[in-house]
Amino acid sequence: MKKNILYRLFKFQIGFAVIVLATLITPEHSFGQFRTRFMDLHIEGLAAPAIESNTNYSTNQYGIGANLSAGGKMFNLVLEYNYNQVDITNSQTSLKTNINFSEWYMGIRYYPIRPTAIIGNTALRLTAGYLYGFDMEPNWRSLLIGGIAFSSVRNASGVSVNFVYRPETVTIKTYTFQPSYSLRIAFVLGPKA
Repeated sequence: MKKNILYRLFKFQIGFAVIVLATLITPEHSFGQFRTRFMDLHIEGLAAPAIESNTNYSTNQYGIGANLSAGGKMFNLVLEYNYNQVDITNSQTSLKTNINFSEWYMGIRYYPIRPTAIIGNTALRLTAGYLYGFDMEPNWRSLLIGGIAFSSVRNASGVSVNFVYRPETVTIKTYTFQPSYSLRIAFVLGPKA
């Protein structure tokens, strides 16, 4: 059990280290053609993906991750890493198990520099995105994101609240998961508006 936890922690650290290193060692001139650059750190929860089975399972999915974005004044290219845990309980036997997996995505995101609305000193920006990638099983999968970002009027850094939809049916460690929804809260580090 201890070796399994250490192995999962090691996999998470490797994935997170790759994102941090990519941010730190990417030369500034390689991003020179892009006007905006964003990084966000997010947590995900309130997900309960259904499992295809004759047995009745209840699930909870949690995740953390980060993404890097570069682009223009409205659209950005995105590279994202997520580390997820699904807690599974067999409702008939009360047997519990956890599944951990990593996801890598690339895609496009709408995140405007100009606020969609301004309320007092708070800027509101509608956001949306489509990402495509894979998990470590490997399964090819999509990620649809939509929500709203809150920041100061002169700075795009702030907090973003998004709904996330994973539309594919995937098999992870012998369990087949149906499409699922979750809620994501992200801390966004962005440019000045």
